[in-house]
Amino acid sequence: MASKQADEQKKLIIEQEVQKRQFQKIEELKADMQKGVNPFFKVLFDGGNRLFGFPETFIYSSIFILFVTIVLSVILFQAYEPVLIVAIVIVLVALGFKKDYRLYQRMERAMKFKKPFLFKGVKNKAFMSIFSMKPSKEMANDIHLNPNREDRLVSAANSYLANNYECFLDDGVILTNNYSLLGTIKLGGIDFLTTSKKDLIELHASIYSVFRNFVTPEFKFYFHTIKKKIVIDETNRDYGLIFSNDFMRAYNEKQKRESFYDISFYLTIEQDLLDALNEPVMNKKHFADNNFEEFQRIIRAKLENFKDRIELIEELLSKYHPTRLKEYTKDGVIYSKQCEFYNFLVGMNEAPFICNRKDLYLKEKMHGGVKEVYFANKHGKILNDDLSEKYFSAIEISEYAPKSQSDLFDKINALDSEFIFMHAYSPKNSQVLKDKLAFTSRRIIISGGSKEQGMTLGCLSELVGNGDITLGSYGNSLVLFADSFEKMKQSVKECVSSLNAKGFLANAATFSMENYFFAKHCSFITLPFIFDVTSNNFADFIAMRAMSFDGNQDNNAWGNSVMTLKSEINSPFYLNFHMPTDFGSASAGHTLILGSTGSGKTVFMSMTLNAMGQFVHNFPTNVSKDKQKLTMVYMDKDYGAYGNIVAMGGEYVKIELGTDTGLNPFAWAACVQKTDATMEQKQTAISVVKELVKNLATKSDEKDENGNSISFSLADSNTLAAAVTNLITGDMNLDYPITQLINAFGKDHNDPNGLVARLAPFLQINQW
Repeated sequence: MASKQADEQKKLIIEQEVQKRQFQKIEELKADMQKGVNPFFKVLFDGGNRLFGFPETFIYSSIFILFVTIVLSVILFQAYEPVLIVAIVIVLVALGFKKDYRLYQRMERAMKFKKPFLFKGVKNKAFMSIFSMKPSKEMANDIHLNPNREDRLVSAANSYLANNYECFLDDGVILTNNYSLLGTIKLGGIDFLTTSKKDLIELHASIYSVFRNFVTPEFKFYFHTIKKKIVIDETNRDYGLIFSNDFMRAYNEKQKRESFYDISFYLTIEQDLLDALNEPVMNKKHFADNNFEEFQRIIRAKLENFKDRIELIEELLSKYHPTRLKEYTKDGVIYSKQCEFYNFLVGMNEAPFICNRKDLYLKEKMHGGVKEVYFANKHGKILNDDLSEKYFSAIEISEYAPKSQSDLFDKINALDSEFIFMHAYSPKNSQVLKDKLAFTSRRIIISGGSKEQGMTLGCLSELVGNGDITLGSYGNSLVLFADSFEKMKQSVKECVSSLNAKGFLANAATFSMENYFFAKHCSFITLPFIFDVTSNNFADFIAMRAMSFDGNQDNNAWGNSVMTLKSEINSPFYLNFHMPTDFGSASAGHTLILGSTGSGKTVFMSMTLNAMGQFVHNFPTNVSKDKQKLTMVYMDKDYGAYGNIVAMGGEYVKIELGTDTGLNPFAWAACVQKTDATMEQKQTAISVVKELVKNLATKSDEKDENGNSISFSLADSNTLAAAVTNLITGDMNLDYPITQLINAFGKDHNDPNGLVARLAPFLQINQW
């Protein structure tokens, strides 16, 4: 009895100590999470249920195989060799599974992947419909309704909502014949290169909040990062001047040969109606007179709830500029952006997708313009309908870094390659999970198991219970595309190297390449690896970090962009000096160029001079003919831009101490007074000249550390201001403004501290 009490007391002490350490660890985890650092709980990556250290399903399947072998070989044929061979194979495979459970997980999922409904043939596979969705008439064939009931079925589809096509394409929601609802949102990236770290953390927190709102497994999320190649062709631009034309056309020819990419982000939300309803959707009895109205009501309610969820996501991600993929009309024909996106996922081929509402048929099948697909060891090849070819490879990530942050896949986004990177996430029931984690944690600790493992599970239980995180199943599919086999091999090498440098274990997929290829079409069932991760981990995976402000190629204040540059992620950056996008706006342009000595600022500015030659004859219609003149002024130092300016036919004016600059601020200010400038602008011009003259009249030893005068009297300031104003606003000859100014003072020229003496050094020779 005493021994039992001692054991219980010991367990209680251990449990209290673990709880104390667990509380400290939770506080540390929360502090890290606030900084955007989220741990991977490797204790979750246990590979499922096990018996004797092996996967449970492997044990059961091995026993079954041995039993069948014994029955067939020993009892029927009295042969023992097959039993021995099978036993040896099972042992060898078991040793591999014992070393790394992921080997079994990958093999199990690869064998589960069924391809017959997608392909015909073995090696050369003819591509058929990937995305399984059909209108109501086709559904009628699937569920084997009687022919005389088909009209009733079409009528039923028309009655789902007021718009008879809304169940499939309208309002950005698709109902598939897998009985799930799909909606897709296009999102804009965040310019992580120019956004402060504090703002990046706040923006990323909005992604965390999205997935904390989904705590049931009926929802799944598919996030696609798509990088596709684009061609920048500006070779037909006219730069007006001979030198500028030759210079910029050579530059544009080079840019046309460069590899530019457009990167975009899409979030697809799926709700499984089979989990949401008490009985399967599209059952025969749903179309009976006594059941259909109830079925219709449930579908309508679920559809409205699904739309509300999508709107919630759009609101939470408002800073990422969400845009729902819906229908659009062009030349009287209705198209679907949503179906075009799903079609694009097949082989990265862009094509319009026509929606015909009249007969409820989707005229275009979801094959993405792909005719055939060939799979080899590490690479595959796509043959498109137009007989063009494209190579692809899949990247397998089988191990993750200890912690996740929002910059985890920055190097992948910067790859010089086309790719589709799909992240799939399915939340788990938080309440059930919390209780299960707490129970498992306590059982491990009390039974004398790993205290570290038990404490980790306890931390997870608390974080899930408090709503700080949720848990879910996660998998990904990274498929690279290239126009040539050599380019494909190089892209795979760079991608694997970038991932491994971040702490991942990545390789080119071989055995599971087909799984990854089809998983990118919003599919969980084909993913070879599924891990349990937190909602924050998933948010880090899908951090939308890219060049969000890339300018506009046309429709700018001056029309076309000045020129096209390449960003760090190989996307085009259209340089403009204006923020507004409307052509012909009168706003002033502002551009700041920073760089260390020798970094190329002068060369870059000289390039912009040549590029602006295209605006010599390019003026908006609201600019009068007499004002259609392009004037460029370049302030140069050490003759850096001398050659370019002279080659353009410009005049290079040197400013040296003691020589005439040819600049006359008085004449400029007087000119402003005669224009239709606002009163504020006219006063500003006068103030600028006043400040200039005051600086000229202030000796260097009479200025404080900020450059302000410390000895200029109030009387002198008033006299100077009045003289400058009268000179500018009067009708005087301003060829020699300092002379006119001194004459206006009317004071003794012999006063060594007077205004005349102070301004005398700036008089031209023989002019008093």
